[in-house]
Amino acid sequence: MVPAIDRTEQGAETVTEVVRNEQRPIRVLVTGFGPWASNTVNPSNSVASKLPSHLPGTSGRPPIEVIVKSPIPVSYHKIHESIPKLLEDVQADYVLHMGLHGGRPTFDLELSAPRTGFVHPDVDTKCWTLEEGDKVVPGQSVLPYQLDKNAKDDDGSNVGAEPSEDGEQSWPDRLETQLKRDKVVEIWQERCKEVPNSQVTGNDGVGTFCCGFIYYTSLAWYKKQNVKGEGQKTGPVLFLHMPNLQEEHEVEMGKQVVIRLIEAIVEAST
Repeated sequence: MVPAIDRTEQGAETVTEVVRNEQRPIRVLVTGFGPWASNTVNPSNSVASKLPSHLPGTSGRPPIEVIVKSPIPVSYHKIHESIPKLLEDVQADYVLHMGLHGGRPTFDLELSAPRTGFVHPDVDTKCWTLEEGDKVVPGQSVLPYQLDKNAKDDDGSNVGAEPSEDGEQSWPDRLETQLKRDKVVEIWQERCKEVPNSQVTGNDGVGTFCCGFIYYTSLAWYKKQNVKGEGQKTGPVLFLHMPNLQEEHEVEMGKQVVIRLIEAIVEAST
C-alpha cells in the first residue's frame, strides 16, 4: 500500500503538490449509504458504484485513484465501528462521504458536522445517545488523552478543544472540514456547467442523522490522529448531500457531478 502523506509536515494545502512530485496518484476514498426507510435504493450508493477507479491527470493535476467503499449501513453503531478502521486501512489523501437528502434538487457540499443530536432511529431502530457520544468525543468529560486547546489550523483558526466547566478538555460541538470548501465549490460549479440539469452548491446543514454522524466521525478520527502526533488538526473530509436520483439518466448525471467534485477537491488544494 502506498504510504500516506505526512500532513503534519506538509499541510492539507500541499498534498497535491507533494503527490505530483512523487509521481503517484492521489487517493480519494468515496462512500455512499445503503437503503433506509422507504429509500430502498439509495442514490449515493448508486452513484458511488458507477464511479471510475481512476481519473487521468492533467497538466495542472496528478491522476486520481478513486477508492469506493459502499454501501455503508445507515446505522450509527455500524458507522462508529467501521469508519475509523476504514480510514486507517485506506490511508486516503481525501475522503468524500455521500448521502441522500430529501425534497431538494441540489447537490450540497456540507461544511461542518455536529457532535450530538443523533436522536432519529436508524435502520436498526437505534439512536446514538449523548452518553455514548461522550465516551468517544466527550463534551464535558475527560478525554483519554488531552487535546491542545491552543492548537491552530494552517489559516490561524483555533481548532483545539474548549475547556469544560470543570476545567478539563472537551470536544467542540461542531467540527469543520480543513479543506477549502468554498474554493472547492467554486471550481465544482464551473465544471458542472457542462452537466445538464445539475445544481451544485455549498451548504452547512448536514443534519443529525447518519449523514452528520459519519461526517463528524471521520473529522474526529483525523483530529485524534493529530492529538497523537500522527496527522493533521482537522480532516481532509467533505460530505455531499444529493437529491433522490432514481432514474438511470439521473444517476448518470450524479456520477458526472461527483467526478467533477473529486477533481475540484484535488485542484482546490493545489
